[in-house]
Amino acid sequence: MTRIKAIVFDFDGLILDTETTDYESWRAMYRAHGVELPLSKWLPIIGDSTQDFTIEQYLVELTGRAIDRAELRKRQRALHLEMLKDAIPMPGVEDYIHTAKRLGIRIGVASGSRRSWVVGRLNQLGLAHHLETIVCRDDVGRAKPDPAAYIAAVQNLGTTPDRALAFEDSPPGVRAAKLAGLFCVAVPGPMTKNHPFYEADMRMDSLSDMPLQELLETVPSP
Repeated sequence: MTRIKAIVFDFDGLILDTETTDYESWRAMYRAHGVELPLSKWLPIIGDSTQDFTIEQYLVELTGRAIDRAELRKRQRALHLEMLKDAIPMPGVEDYIHTAKRLGIRIGVASGSRRSWVVGRLNQLGLAHHLETIVCRDDVGRAKPDPAAYIAAVQNLGTTPDRALAFEDSPPGVRAAKLAGLFCVAVPGPMTKNHPFYEADMRMDSLSDMPLQELLETVPSP
């Protein structure tokens, strides 16, 4: 019998591949200004609030011109939402949710993004009602790799970190989960598949690679 009583998903890149579309929408903004946004600049900031990189400021540096940052963000967000209008969950996500519910395992999300973004997309996917807690950056005042979102999510699910399992797609997210005391499975998305995941307890290419019930049997006792 598994010791796991709760599973906590990251959102961006784990439940929904918003990271590819986020990059492509920002890339379009840069191209509209006659410059390129290198992937090498984008990859290090995925899921990491500690990186000293501001995407609007980098555009200013490349073009040498002032920009209306609020307008730029508005246009980028509109394009990003358009790109996601027909999006579906990442492979295996829905199966994991349904299996967890069948097994009586509680389910939550711990995200480094803002609540309006996460809840909006979860509603779009028809998944929000399956989740018992959704903890976001603005709920705890800190973003990953800070563990605050995971700590709050586990508490909200009425269990302890040693009885919770996290799923993450970025190294900073894995670090957050581990700092909070959870067993963490790395499931990289298209944008993070070449990142190192040294701190993860386990790595899968996709949640569709292994049924949740089988995965639970591999989680060792603390």
